[in-house]
Amino acid sequence: VRDHQLIDAPAEAYFDEQAQEVLSTVNRYLGIIADKVKEHEGTLDKYIGDCVMAFWGAPTPNDRHALSCVRAAIDAQRAVYALNQERAQAIFDYVKGLNLQWSSLMVSYKSGQVAISGTVPDQENREKIILAAGNVEGVDSVDDQLVVEAPAAEPAAVVAAPLLAHPPARH
Repeated sequence: VRDHQLIDAPAEAYFDEQAQEVLSTVNRYLGIIADKVKEHEGTLDKYIGDCVMAFWGAPTPNDRHALSCVRAAIDAQRAVYALNQERAQAIFDYVKGLNLQWSSLMVSYKSGQVAISGTVPDQENREKIILAAGNVEGVDSVDDQLVVEAPAAEPAAVVAAPLLAHPPARH
């Protein structure tokens, strides 16, 4: 808001958009966790901010409630990891679609934080890639690990002359 000098209605619209993005991300995350709790016979108790409170063994008895709980936690971690991989791939595909120059590029995503590493030919492409990744929905910050490395210069042309058996005579 400050960077773009937004005030009044435009500032409010910007904050509303940001809030919607955060809400969408949190809802998706909470939905994944809730699904894993239910898949493993858990009972959802409540949501506390971005946390899920659940328990096992009630109201339906479960002799293996501890095992079900651990399995749900492991599956939830795997599901969140998969979600992060999907988001990283979507960011990579978006940046790739902009046809910017890079020789290597790796994107990782975790909880709204993106790390981008790789090699780019110049500062301009570096800045465009970081800016593009930062503009993707759900991205809160970008860890710029890109290295600017100018492409190797083309080798100079070498003209080969046939070797002479005898040096030219001097006149």
